[in-house]
Amino acid sequence: MNIQSLYNSKKKNLEEFLKLLNPSEKISTSIAGGQPRTLLNALSERQDWTDLQIFTGLCAFPYPIFIHPKVRVISGYYGPIERQLNEMGANVSYLP
Repeated sequence: MNIQSLYNSKKKNLEEFLKLLNPSEKISTSIAGGQPRTLLNALSERQDWTDLQIFTGLCAFPYPIFIHPKVRVISGYYGPIERQLNEMGANVSYLP
């Protein structure tokens, strides 16, 4: 199998990727402008989370998934969005 075939066999679209996630999961995203906005918004559509942990930093937007009661956001930078989410009652913590 060549590299391109291997890559194509593993490549997933958003819908396929979301089906792979368990209700209890840990994911990591890039920071600030590099955050996967489509993914973070799509995670909000799912309501069966039991323990979703998202590691990110310098949030670019207060995504609805961040205020789900069974979601924990661990941020490498405690910026204005993280502070706003904390004031809204979201489970946001800072890990330098």
